[in-house]
Amino acid sequence: MKKTACFLLLLNCLLVQCSHQKLMTGLTINPEIQRKCLSVYPIKPFRAVHKIEADLPFGGYSSFIGVTEFNPASGLIKLILLSPEGIILLDAENKDSITTLNSAMPPLDSKDFTLRIFESIRFIYEPVHGVYSGSRINADNSCNCVWKKGDIVIQNSYTEKSINIDELNATGKLIRQVVFLPPVTNGLYSKMILEIKGITGYRLTFDLLEYEDAGN
Repeated sequence: MKKTACFLLLLNCLLVQCSHQKLMTGLTINPEIQRKCLSVYPIKPFRAVHKIEADLPFGGYSSFIGVTEFNPASGLIKLILLSPEGIILLDAENKDSITTLNSAMPPLDSKDFTLRIFESIRFIYEPVHGVYSGSRINADNSCNCVWKKGDIVIQNSYTEKSINIDELNATGKLIRQVVFLPPVTNGLYSKMILEIKGITGYRLTFDLLEYEDAGN
């Protein structure tokens, strides 16, 4: 439990780290490519269980079990985060920027901390509510799509082997990135890697253990 608490405290301090990346150019409006880039996002309500492995700065490591329920239509996210021993660390839900804590152990009992967790979940599963700037096809037949939301730029990179979603600021600073790796189970990728760049960056690897349709 001490290791778990140390990880959670460290994660809270790392959410704003970033590194530099080029903003895409040569974009055109192509609905077909846009649909392909959007195919990474689930369209049906689901409940998923993931094993989460956290690679932290200075060689730190921790693991968790995450149970996520998401309804794309309503935007409701329910999350239960457990320790490897099965202890519930967090039971919460989020909708319309309102977070409800059903139960939480410190420091997850902070709504600000929990909101950051939900922001990362939305980054993984929910298309950006911004302006579609265009797309392009590259020489290797991969394709890219770009959306803008204020000063934030979301770049999707789609290849046969993986899909990357990058969130950058207006100067090209990479705020966070998620990589989706096949195979796909009922619209969800079997492995996802969420990474925060920078000197004190970290990486969370999600391995899909269970999937259930939550439409009823």
